Amino acid sequence: MARPELRFVPLLGALFVVLVAVGYLLIGDTPSHHALGPEIRDDYDNETKHQIAAFLVALGAVPLLFFAGYFRAVLRRLHPSGRMSANVALAGAVVAATGLAVQSLVHAALAEAAQTSQFSDQALQSLNVLDGWTLYPILIGLATFLSASGVALLRGRRFFAPFLAWAALVLGVLALVPIVGFFAAFLSGIWVVIISWVLFARSEAVDRLWDEARHTQPPRKAA
Repeated sequence: MARPELRFVPLLGALFVVLVAVGYLLIGDTPSHHALGPEIRDDYDNETKHQIAAFLVALGAVPLLFFAGYFRAVLRRLHPSGRMSANVALAGAVVAATGLAVQSLVHAALAEAAQTSQFSDQALQSLNVLDGWTLYPILIGLATFLSASGVALLRGRRFFAPFLAWAALVLGVLALVPIVGFFAAFLSGIWVVIISWVLFARSEAVDRLWDEARHTQPPRKAA
């Protein structure tokens, strides 16, 4: 039987995608890097909407970290000799989660500053440019997470469909390509949802991975 305490943990990956997707949809189109102060103030006339969006994106980092920790444990059992790839995948998720938090912080500050007369147009322009470029840490972390996961899935025991491993590798590379990286990030969200659902639907099979790993561990020597 599936362990009740871990039964719904895989779905945290899907929750991460939903929170971030809703947050970005609320944000909508943002001013270009060359936008002037008055244009930025007009685009951020609804501060509450942008603050809620920033909070949702930042909140998405929490389920991402729990899902990544769970997925790392799965990868280590699918590929016992490849601990490095599983560890790198977790590290990539940590970088992506940090990037989400930083991006949310900058966006929330920009939304507040746009409705505060004490902030000059030059200050708004600086925050707006910074808000646009905070996507890079997210893409770097996401690319690392996907690439390492793809390597572990290809070299490990067959548990997921092979196309998911290749898709992770391809998306991991594309996430680092300018302009294309944005679309790769969108598709990677679909990949995470599929992985989450497979792990949830096959929870008993995942439990067997835990049991097999425990049975194959060598006995500890007495001190």
